[in-house]
Amino acid sequence: MFKNLFLFIVAFLLFLPLSVVNLVVVIWTGSGNIVKRLSGYFLSSAKSIDKFANVEFRSLWRLTMIAKQYRDDHFTFGKFDHTVSYVLGKNKAASKLSTAGIYLVKILNLIDKDHVEKAVKITEDNLKR
Repeated sequence: MFKNLFLFIVAFLLFLPLSVVNLVVVIWTGSGNIVKRLSGYFLSSAKSIDKFANVEFRSLWRLTMIAKQYRDDHFTFGKFDHTVSYVLGKNKAASKLSTAGIYLVKILNLIDKDHVEKAVKITEDNLKR
């Protein structure tokens, strides 16, 4: 147990500084328009973190984002190919979100118009391939 705890702490502590170093590497070694490179880097990183969070925090999402009466009957969090945004979009369409889930969807959709709806479309289009 302590070995696994230690590995968790090391991974957690390395994530942010390595992310900064990696960003510098992307800036220095890439070619082409820097704004496009950074935009792509941030989008790619956000999707990776989103997928990680969908798996890692699945119990928390189920408890907080899904209305109590649907916790045993909803589109589930926890699949690595899915993002939190995708699962929220699926549960929004089925009207199974809790108040917290509804507010998170509103925030995401405020940042990026129809974000969770687009996440559903993009993910399902990719799964068809």
